[in-house]
Amino acid sequence: MNKKILIFGIGPLATTVYHLIQEIKEIDVVGFIVDDDYHKEDFFLNLPLYKLSLVSTENEIITCIGYKCIRNRKNKFEELKTKGFNFVNIIHPSATISQSAIIGVNNIIFPQVCIEPNVKIEDNNIIWSQSLVGHDAKIGSHNYISAKVLVGGNCNLKNACFLGNATSMINDLEIEDETYLVAGSFLFNNTNEHTKYFGNPARKIAEHKEKGKKNKKNQMMEEFIEKFKDQFIDADEIIVEKDTKFRHIDSYDSLTGMAIILMIEDEYGVKIEDTEYKKLNTPEEIFNYINQ
Repeated sequence: MNKKILIFGIGPLATTVYHLIQEIKEIDVVGFIVDDDYHKEDFFLNLPLYKLSLVSTENEIITCIGYKCIRNRKNKFEELKTKGFNFVNIIHPSATISQSAIIGVNNIIFPQVCIEPNVKIEDNNIIWSQSLVGHDAKIGSHNYISAKVLVGGNCNLKNACFLGNATSMINDLEIEDETYLVAGSFLFNNTNEHTKYFGNPARKIAEHKEKGKKNKKNQMMEEFIEKFKDQFIDADEIIVEKDTKFRHIDSYDSLTGMAIILMIEDEYGVKIEDTEYKKLNTPEEIFNYINQ
């Protein structure tokens, strides 16, 4: 008899994982869960959508919260664990996992991932397609490992890290909490916690030192920059900070500008005239304009 599970979340990752599970014969998805405040419909993907407060903790679940909310991923997993929910792993049958590997709970492992011998993976991690975790490596909790990533042998990837597409690292590195490695980067040295790296060789380009404690304005700024960045066609490959001269980004063009203006109107209810928009040169300047 197949195991019946519920998916927490209704975003793009939840949809992707739902379709991934269709290729796993032993598991059936019987519904979705969201926090009560986000419950607007009774069905999602033609399955029941439940309020969290009404779901029995006897159910087995998988949480699906994407890379843009890594701290939220951590907090929600710990909240649900405290409530007493039981978690499952979702592992695609094409993944190659050594019998000596140890894997915790609430991990999602996509097709053609390779986990070599003596690897230890803790809880609430996502490992996308065609990534490789080298022998004797340790993966902590709440990490997001994108597609085609190489985690070197005997590396220690700690907690709540983001490794972008096609990133690599040499063996024997210590990757500290909340390391952010931009897509395509190659890491040759240990990292500092709460730090972003980019390039080949990867170098430090930014810090996020608040260690998860952000005042409201800083948090709103970060959320705005993420939405702003998403308007670029190569959003996963570029770096946008609050003081970035965004018109100097190679992929920026008039269509990107229109997308940014429409996003601001849709998300914040503020209409920026073209003449005013042309005076604003960084995400921070636009953010401050909106909040005036």
